[in-house]
Amino acid sequence: MIRGITDTISKPGTINLDFADIRSLMRRGGVMYIGIGISNAPNRAEDAVRRALNNPLIDLSYDGATGALIYVTGDYSMTLSEVVHTAYLVSNMLKDDANVFWGYRIDPSLKEYLKVTLLLTGVKSPQLYSGYGFYPIELPNIEPDSGMEEEIPIEFGLYQMEKSFI
Repeated sequence: MIRGITDTISKPGTINLDFADIRSLMRRGGVMYIGIGISNAPNRAEDAVRRALNNPLIDLSYDGATGALIYVTGDYSMTLSEVVHTAYLVSNMLKDDANVFWGYRIDPSLKEYLKVTLLLTGVKSPQLYSGYGFYPIELPNIEPDSGMEEEIPIEFGLYQMEKSFI
């Protein structure tokens, strides 16, 4: 997963994505899902998207997701229509006002495979919230000029412990 994201940012692509795109996506907020799908099937665009979205470990709902970053990597046999179809498949699951970033890169080492890296924000899962939702964290009001520090008269008796170990 991490390698897929770093490759997306660091390696040059025909349509490139960078850290600013990821940051913009994350600002929309919500839970983020990261998935990678690889396929060499005849319908490899659909299959790679399905594999990227399929996670047997967690039950996720992609309906109403607020943003997506879609990065497609393939060898020289990859067509632009496959890339656009991949972006189309993912963006149809999102809200109408969702941020969608997409790009692609040629990697000859994939040899007829198509790899789809997805970052989706605003996904929902009952396993993540467990019915309680988020509670706001109250931070103490710490003022820098609240007065002089005072010594608190607490005796820990540490000198007694030091004598017992000698």
